[in-house]
Amino acid sequence: TSTGALGLTATTPSGLFTNGAGNLTYNVTGTPSNAGNASFALNIGGKTCSYSIPVKLQQGTISSLLCGQTMTMGTLKGEQAASGVSFKVPYSGGNGGLYSAITSVTSTGVLGLTAQTPADTFAVGADSILFSVSGTPDKGGVASFSFTIDGKTCTHNIPVSLPNARIGGSLDCGN
Repeated sequence: TSTGALGLTATTPSGLFTNGAGNLTYNVTGTPSNAGNASFALNIGGKTCSYSIPVKLQQGTISSLLCGQTMTMGTLKGEQAASGVSFKVPYSGGNGGLYSAITSVTSTGVLGLTAQTPADTFAVGADSILFSVSGTPDKGGVASFSFTIDGKTCTHNIPVSLPNARIGGSLDCGN
């Protein structure tokens, strides 16, 4: 089995060695789980060696983003830094290929927030993409995040509760 780029197996049929030099042909099967080098530790006739094959994953595609099923984790409050806030965007029809990082989806409506997700691979079939939210919302209301993945666009709205009330001056308790 492979190390590095996981999910591959190299096999060769059993047989007899020829006198002198010869070659063994390995058949590699499976689906690599990640890009990199698939390394195989070989043990042939009591001798060991390692052989590596570079693995490059295909560009990722999905059939659809399921925008109506997006889920928010955590809460946002106006004028308080976001902490532990994220949202998941489900998709269907993933091909197991790579997608690029989305590093700066800025909020509209309520300003001061950014959503991002690292580069990764789509699952084969259905799964979701996790965006983390950072920054400080400038007020209460609704923070909207619009983003495009594989040519499909979604907007996710997160409610932001009103900030705590403050008095800018002082109280005149005598009146």
